[in-house]
Amino acid sequence: MELRALGGALDRQPEPPNAVATRGMPFVLFGFGAGGPEALPELRGYLARVMDSVAPWAHDRQMVNFMSASDENDVRGAYGDEIFDRLVKIKQVYDPQNLFRANHNIPPT
Repeated sequence: MELRALGGALDRQPEPPNAVATRGMPFVLFGFGAGGPEALPELRGYLARVMDSVAPWAHDRQMVNFMSASDENDVRGAYGDEIFDRLVKIKQVYDPQNLFRANHNIPPT
């Protein structure tokens, strides 16, 4: 488990604005595990228990860098509606064919 203090440069909105989803949040908690495929159920259970225990302090927004593939449907929630909608407009202009999609994708529509 890793608890990172945020703030500082991450809290300052530059011009032109960027898409830092965690602006205004004091901390981010990140958990990961290592092991073979047989360890996966135990690791997922452990991480789920930790996240459940801190849920009262959690926020929908999160650092996209720390999202797993299973969080793919939460991309809008990670950024928040305002930032996500702005990113969709940018994607429509610069990547309307969704060439850059092997990520936490923001579709152009």
